[in-house]
Amino acid sequence: MSYGVEVGAHLRAVLTQLDGKFTYKDWEDRCAECFRHVWFTDCQSLYDYLKNPVPQGCEDKRLEIDLEALRNGLWFDADGNPKDDWLENQHDKPRWIDTSAMICDPLTKAGTDKFHSRLVGVMESGWLNLEATPKSKAKKLSKTKQKLKELDDARDYGVEELEDVEQSYWYVKDEDVKD
Repeated sequence: MSYGVEVGAHLRAVLTQLDGKFTYKDWEDRCAECFRHVWFTDCQSLYDYLKNPVPQGCEDKRLEIDLEALRNGLWFDADGNPKDDWLENQHDKPRWIDTSAMICDPLTKAGTDKFHSRLVGVMESGWLNLEATPKSKAKKLSKTKQKLKELDDARDYGVEELEDVEQSYWYVKDEDVKD
């Protein structure tokens, strides 16, 4: 994503120059005022990391440096002062989209003939639909139903969910276990 953001900044500069509004002094801020940049990702953990105002650690130090550079662009203003919250008129903003709406996957992954049809359709029409495909929605609904069923089954056996942690961890209460 960091490469995409960097290329996006250069593209923004070119478009600003074509509009005749480019200035060399503070060019990044000036270009950002003219053209907003939305960072699409289908990785929920990356999106959550960027949206979090508090920096989180990462095991891979090189990756952490890249992620913090992205976060700094989002959570600090041009003077280096931290922002309190997200602003609707913010120039750069990450957005999570469903994997089925990610049109760039055929550029880096192999797939069937239908795999690249969404990318070709966008290139032909000039319109990008960010909504998940019906097949993807059905798959997610099925997974949700399965998880709810597992939760109900687990509660029938005395297993409870720990609510103070972000991920789902399970434990069995000692008094519920019968010999």
